[in-house]
Amino acid sequence: MFRSLIIGILVAGLYIAVMLIIGALRKASSVVANKPRRIQSFLTSLTPSTVLKAVIAFAQRSGYRIEFLDETKGRLVLSDTVSLTSFVFFTPCL
Repeated sequence: MFRSLIIGILVAGLYIAVMLIIGALRKASSVVANKPRRIQSFLTSLTPSTVLKAVIAFAQRSGYRIEFLDETKGRLVLSDTVSLTSFVFFTPCL
């Protein structure tokens, strides 16, 4: 019984280590090339450049990192850092 507990802890630790490495190696371009399945949108009367500036300001205040920015097409990708509870999340704002 004690042996299976140790094996379970080692397998879980190995899984977490692999996922952290994969998350650290991912690039923002993977999100720009292939849009995520769960996309939410909203309508606003503001111009796209005004909305883009507001999102950038929010991201800088909230601790997100800007991974990709294309002002001509209005594309922005934000990222969250690697931690034990997340494996790097890229948030595309297209």
